[in-house]
Amino acid sequence: MLFMTVNLFKQLKIAKDILDNIDLSDFPVFRESEFTRMADLYFILLVMSTLEETGYFPQDKEIENYIIQYNDEYLDKNHMKALLIKTFAIIKDFQLTDDSIWYRKSSFFTMVVEIAKVEGNIPKNFPRKLVELEQNIMNNKKNNNEFGEYYNYMCSGTNHRKARVVRGDIFKKHTLE
Repeated sequence: MLFMTVNLFKQLKIAKDILDNIDLSDFPVFRESEFTRMADLYFILLVMSTLEETGYFPQDKEIENYIIQYNDEYLDKNHMKALLIKTFAIIKDFQLTDDSIWYRKSSFFTMVVEIAKVEGNIPKNFPRKLVELEQNIMNNKKNNNEFGEYYNYMCSGTNHRKARVVRGDIFKKHTLE
């Protein structure tokens, strides 16, 4: 499926353009072998599809539909490119530790999408809130509360719509509001 997705996306070069302007290897999310399998491109496509769909969807169902829909013309390509470049720059400025939960694929995805949704307009105390949220999640991983729920959805069922929605809601509530 990834091969078909990449081929369909050749004419809509925005994901590649984004990757040409950011270096995902700056974030300890992907292993070296994943870059050779174009996991970084696939990740960008997933983020873009989620933002275009204005919400989370299960697995990667919407990526191919998104590519087909915008294959000939993508009017918002410049906005999307600028938005994601800005989003990754903001995240890079946080200087998170390599072992941060925000560098787990599921949490990184949530963080990228939620920051992009607010177009990078984050509160001044966002970095502190991000650290506090991580501490709450790790301190409550075995508890039956929202932080324990985030932890569970960070570790299992990460691609299900409900997991993505729950993570996004908790992230927003504790960092962006």
